[in-house]
Amino acid sequence: MKRFAPLALVLLVGCSAMMPGGPAGPKKYLPDAAEGKAFKAGQNALAFLEGNWVEEDVSKPTARVYTFEPNGKFVFVIDGKKLAGQATVGAETIALDYRTIDDEPLSVFMEKAKTAEESGRQGAIVDAMLVDFLTKDLDRRRELSFNEDLKSVFFGRPAPPSTGSDDMMEALNSMKLAGPTLVRAKATE
Repeated sequence: MKRFAPLALVLLVGCSAMMPGGPAGPKKYLPDAAEGKAFKAGQNALAFLEGNWVEEDVSKPTARVYTFEPNGKFVFVIDGKKLAGQATVGAETIALDYRTIDDEPLSVFMEKAKTAEESGRQGAIVDAMLVDFLTKDLDRRRELSFNEDLKSVFFGRPAPPSTGSDDMMEALNSMKLAGPTLVRAKATE
């Protein structure tokens, strides 16, 4: 029996790595209410964005996160896929140019996903859902603007200033309808 003890220990350790207490999966994030840095006049907008951001209405830990570098490079993780690109500062907005998904050009991924869906490949459903997002929702996620609090950003263009209070409320509401608001995030694990 002593001869089998090392083998049993190896099997036990190997199995425990596959159990729920084993190695952690991708990090998950929640909005970070304590991170209240505001954008200041003259500050580099890309440097301000550095770090992790999630959608404001996230209530459960999510792996769906934007990570920005101070040089404008960014990654958006969605459904286990990494969309990467480059952010650039414009006159009124920060433009997001999505270039790759899992290190291949978006157009190549789209073509492969279309071919896989037509062939009935098992993973095609996940890819088809992602293609649906890329074709319908990604266009709303190409421009970032600062919210009034200067602590968060939203997808869309800022509304032009207005003199009437009704016009101002309508403009603010239309800004919110453009796309989700992103807030700073903290890792939960």
